Amino acid sequence: MIDIDKFKKVNDDEGHLKGDYILTEAVKIFKKNIRTHLDIVARYGGDEFAVILTNTSLTEAGSIAGRILLQYRDMNLNNTTLSIGVCIYEDNMEMKEMIRNAEKAMYSAKANGGDNFSFSK
Repeated sequence: MIDIDKFKKVNDDEGHLKGDYILTEAVKIFKKNIRTHLDIVARYGGDEFAVILTNTSLTEAGSIAGRILLQYRDMNLNNTTLSIGVCIYEDNMEMKEMIRNAEKAMYSAKANGGDNFSFSK
């Protein structure tokens, strides 16, 4: 799960056109870092996205999250940053549980100041 930090402030202060631009640029970065034939990027709501990486280890997912963070920072999109939560699917895990774990990790990253990623426990 990925949340764009400080996004609401940009929408409120600079308008939805600027917010839409940030969303579009963020998605370009997400898509650049996935395998288009295997992985999925989906808008989950507002400024939150789900990135589903197929057959990816925790280490690989952490590397991808790190690359996304660096590339997003380099774009310098109105002082917004990303908070990313990484969760690995385990056998017999229900979708709700996986989403809940990824969201917890994302909020942990956000609670630690944003502009970082966290693994679910």
